[in-house]
Amino acid sequence: MIPDSKQPNAHPSAVVLDILSKKSRLTVKDLYDFFCKRYTKGMSLQGFYNLVNKLISDRVLVKEGKLLSIDASWIYNLLNFSNVLQQNYFGTSAVSTNILLDDGESKTFTLDSVIGMDNFWWHALIVVILYYANEKPKNKNVYVYVHHSWFQLIRTNSEQVLNDVYNQHGMHLYHVDGSHSFLDSLTPQLIAGENVDTQHAIIKEFGSNYYVMVIGDFIFETTLPRHIYEQMEEIYTSVTQMSQFDSSKIFALVEQPSRTNLTISRNKKGAEKIRKRIQAVFG
Repeated sequence: MIPDSKQPNAHPSAVVLDILSKKSRLTVKDLYDFFCKRYTKGMSLQGFYNLVNKLISDRVLVKEGKLLSIDASWIYNLLNFSNVLQQNYFGTSAVSTNILLDDGESKTFTLDSVIGMDNFWWHALIVVILYYANEKPKNKNVYVYVHHSWFQLIRTNSEQVLNDVYNQHGMHLYHVDGSHSFLDSLTPQLIAGENVDTQHAIIKEFGSNYYVMVIGDFIFETTLPRHIYEQMEEIYTSVTQMSQFDSSKIFALVEQPSRTNLTISRNKKGAEKIRKRIQAVFG
């Protein structure tokens, strides 16, 4: 039910909560109008009334006359729950022990699909960001080189949220696409922000089908499984204008069961070498 920008098909309750979190005290009609613009699957007005009444009976929403808001008691419980999560997941070493490695250590995680790898990358990335929020590294900016920015095409909202996280923690994103394809040309529009710089440049020593990110001393690296890589290339080669693009094809491709590795390393010298190579693209 909690809104999650990483989910491409949000539950209708999550859409309602996301709207009311930004626009409190709406009439059912106004809320329904906003809802219809966001919930692409569609819902009848009667179905929407049933959804709202269920949320009211569950003490998630409260109605003041004709106006709807998120119930303060639900917010209070959510805050308590989030505090418990933060203490048990970000306040202990047990959860982050395989991610917050010592210098010179490296660990490879094998996931069941490319999207599973990307989800775990998100998880590990947040752990590292929160770690550096306290450690104050010499350079905490984010340096990225990717063969294609397919993850931005299927997760536009969540990638923008990630950029907001960088901004909140005073981190600048230097993003390089190793391709000059039409779809990669959309990257600057998808992740625009004052804390973001993007370029298109092929770094030959990185090779093709290579994805790397550096934050501080941490290095995240992956490649797509060969058959996924080849099909992804076909999509990026064939699409030369927006009318030809169907993001569901990329999503279906990365959802396929296919063992995918993500290697996380902590290597001060190695991270600095990659960082300088990416930084050189920006002059």
